[in-house]
Amino acid sequence: MISRVVPIADAHSGLQVGLMPPVVIEHEGTQFQRTIRQGKTQKWLWKKWMKVHDLVFDGTADEVIVFLMGDAVHGLKDIAGIWSGSFKTQKDAFIESHLIWTNKASCTYCVRGTRWHVGDDGIVEDQIAQELGCYKKKSFHKMEVDIQGIRFMLAHKGPKPGSRAWTKHNSMFHALRDRYFVALKENREPADVYLWGHFHEYVAGYFEAEGPWGTKIIRGYVLPAWCTPNEYALSNVGNLELADVGSIYFDVEDGRLTKHDAFTRFDAVERVSHG
Repeated sequence: MISRVVPIADAHSGLQVGLMPPVVIEHEGTQFQRTIRQGKTQKWLWKKWMKVHDLVFDGTADEVIVFLMGDAVHGLKDIAGIWSGSFKTQKDAFIESHLIWTNKASCTYCVRGTRWHVGDDGIVEDQIAQELGCYKKKSFHKMEVDIQGIRFMLAHKGPKPGSRAWTKHNSMFHALRDRYFVALKENREPADVYLWGHFHEYVAGYFEAEGPWGTKIIRGYVLPAWCTPNEYALSNVGNLELADVGSIYFDVEDGRLTKHDAFTRFDAVERVSHG
């Protein structure tokens, strides 16, 4: 049996460069209604979204399991960068985008994002979990999910990628090593795969050690995002040249794990050949 596991991170629905369906009808009470259509970047994202959907649901897996990894909506604090000032509209757009996945998935798990985007109480992602029929119909700060003996640990925010090419993976290595030794101290086996979102940049790493569980390899991934860099990121992140847009996904079969890449490296630099 092949279980296909798809983590989806940082859609930032409501952001002008975030994921949204082709058309959104915004309703606020009975007096106000407007139609919102995709911009150029959102059209590109949607095309990518549907392409990855077709890769995931190509009929080669016996089941598909979806992890919603947080920051589903962008929220209301970045007024200049959003296309709707309504949490409800942003949430509805996210749900419409994801129903084509979750309606086909055997189960969906929902992790809560950051307070800046989803609010202090996480009520928006709880509502998303309810409407998409996620596990227990609520969002969680952290989850561990066992799939055919492979244990996935989920959290929105994890190790921040290094700001230099030669330090990119350092925090990942230290985070995984920390998880191993904390588990060792608590006399429990660490998870096999750690998944995080938040940083919109794909970073992979592993830690290997000999211990009570024999040779243990822990793998970690900071996930690509489903939005492109906005004006704030382009202006303020000094080392931003490439951002990662899309997903990775895993096939689990008889305790074996196979990773697939389904993301695009988004070039944030205008490159010109003069003459």
